[in-house]
Amino acid sequence: MSTKTAPKALTEATDLIEHARANGWNVVERWTPPGYQGPSTLTVLIGHAVRSGPPFLYHLAWTVDGKRSDQGQERTPTVAQWRRAPAAKAIRSVIAVNPVHKHR
Repeated sequence: MSTKTAPKALTEATDLIEHARANGWNVVERWTPPGYQGPSTLTVLIGHAVRSGPPFLYHLAWTVDGKRSDQGQERTPTVAQWRRAPAAKAIRSVIAVNPVHKHR
């Protein structure tokens, strides 16, 4: 299932995904499989490799009602260990100042 057909409650997730893609970052989306006994969840991995050092990676999850899971984690070129991810607004700022420039 694509985020294009996701419930409107997932606006924060879809906005962040679209922002990342518009800035050339890689995005992988995954919904919980059919028949799963818990709440439907959208899990997203957003990343951007840098020339040297670890990449930017954000591993985030939202439930179908639009609430972001507390399980979100990040890795950055300056902090290679996984740690708690910041709010989506802060992630958008990181993406905005680190766009991927396509080579022609």
